[in-house]
Order: sequence, then structure tokens, then C-alpha cells
Amino acid sequence: MVFVSCVTVFKVFESRTVVKDGKKNPLASINTGAPITHITCSCDGLTLLVVILHNNVPHVLFYEIRNFVPGCGNQVPFVSTSLSTVSGARVQGLAWNPLDPCGVAIAASPGTLSIISLKENEVDVKSKEIQARAVGWSPKGKQLTVGLADGTLELFKPDLTPVRTVSKPPMDDIGSVLSITWFTNTEFFIGYKIESEEGGHVMMYVNAPKAKESRFVTYDYLCNYNQGPRPAMFYPTFFAEWNLLCLLSSRANQLGVLGQSESGGNMWCEYEMEEGAAAVVQNISVTEETFPLGMAVDFTSERTFTAKALCQNL
Repeated sequence: MVFVSCVTVFKVFESRTVVKDGKKNPLASINTGAPITHITCSCDGLTLLVVILHNNVPHVLFYEIRNFVPGCGNQVPFVSTSLSTVSGARVQGLAWNPLDPCGVAIAASPGTLSIISLKENEVDVKSKEIQARAVGWSPKGKQLTVGLADGTLELFKPDLTPVRTVSKPPMDDIGSVLSITWFTNTEFFIGYKIESEEGGHVMMYVNAPKAKESRFVTYDYLCNYNQGPRPAMFYPTFFAEWNLLCLLSSRANQLGVLGQSESGGNMWCEYEMEEGAAAVVQNISVTEETFPLGMAVDFTSERTFTAKALCQNL
């Protein structure tokens, strides 16, 4: 299934029919009654999390995904909870535990870290005020990395017991953490805000072994970003089986790809796409561009896509 939010409504599509037939009739359209800011699925694909703004405060709604199949159940949240008591608070980072379908980490302004645990039809929420801006779980879901407003990374256990701290990069203009991708015990891809440039943001590879100095590698032009009007944000997806990081920027319309060097070793490099092979967000018109609001990957598609150069040779 594919879930798409449209202001106060989210629509549910069967991915097979969208890809193969191009049909755009949803299985369900759910009106939440409030603006939707985030929508994402649990690791087992059975629970849908929707963040809405009710009375200018973020609330989380949890849905049973199987109920979106026509005739299978009530299409209403089975549980919900408020994320803040502060008017104007906003969710800035959100991550389901990659192996625990009942655990969610959320960073909400002005700086609250919350761990939500689903327990049947109830939720347990543990919170901590630490200037949190972004969250990311370890590959096995046993620890959580939290990116702070000053660029520091704080590591926690799921019960919010502190583990260790990773210092910010040694650059004067590094600001808050925007996104976190934790892919080995010591390695991360971290998106940072750049304070010296309006809308500036950069992706970095960070290797932070315990009791050793951290290593940082900057990728300045990964998406050819900082063109669009929206606040800086990265939307990364890491494919462990291919050792690839694909990401979109809120201020660019081209997908960036990082992979390991052909020379071997642990060096990561930007993949330069051949002309006609790059994934680009489609423009509204010749003169009007569009920019990403998020990214999700469908692993069920069986359709083959080829680059233009290959098509021309067939």
C-alpha cells in the first residue's frame, strides 16, 4: 500500500494498481479533521502513524493498516496521544524502531525527545528535554541517536539511559542536525544545517568509534540543492543490501546517491548519474518546479525501469 497525505486527508492506494495500471482511485480516504504533517509505517507494515496538528499542538494517531482493505474493519485510530502541551510545537524528526513495531522515537520543538511504546490499545510515552532536532535508530534498534540544536549527537538506550556523546563537526558554521542515518555500529550519514548560508544544509559521513576521534567527510553538492523556497531538510533512505544511500533535499529536485568507491575500502563517494538516468521530481510546468516533502520506497514493484540511453539502443 501507498499512503499519501493531502492537507487534512490521507489516501490509501494499492501500490500494484498504481504502478501497473496507473489507476488513481484510492482504497480509502480518511479525513483526520486536522492538518497532517507526517505519515509513516511500522517495520512490520501493520501499523500506520499519522501526525496531525490539533489546536496547534501535534497529536499522533495510530491505525491498523489491514483495516484499510475494504470490508476488513473500522478505519479509525485504535489509539492516539498528544506530543506536547506547548502551542506551536512541531514534530521535527520521527523514526520507527527498525525491529520493534511497537517503538517510535520523535523529536518535537522546542526540543523534546519522546519514546512512544504501543501496548495493546494504550501508549506509554517517555520524554526528555534536550534540544532534540532529529532521531535515528541503530540498525538493530537497540540504541537511539538524537541530533541536537548545536550539532551534537547524543546516544541513548530505548529507556532514555544516556550512552555517549559525539561532538559536532569542527566547522564554525555547522548548525542543528536535520537528519540521521545510522548504518553500522560507528558510522552515520548526518544532515546538518549551515548557519552561514540562508537555507544552507549539507550531508556528512561520520565515523565515531568509542574513545577515538570522530572522522567527518562532507558532500557539498549531493543533490545540487539550495534552490527551492522551503526550509532545509533531508529525506534519506539507506539500502544495506546494496550499500547505497539515496536522498532528497527539500530545496532540490534531483535524487542524490552515495555508494562505496569502486576501488574498494570504506570510502563513500557521490554517484554521478548519466544524462537521462537521474531521478528528478517532475515539474508542474516548464517554468514552475516542485520540491520534495518526503520519500518512501516500494519494494513490491515488479516493473523494470531502464535509462534513456538503454531505451534508445533497444
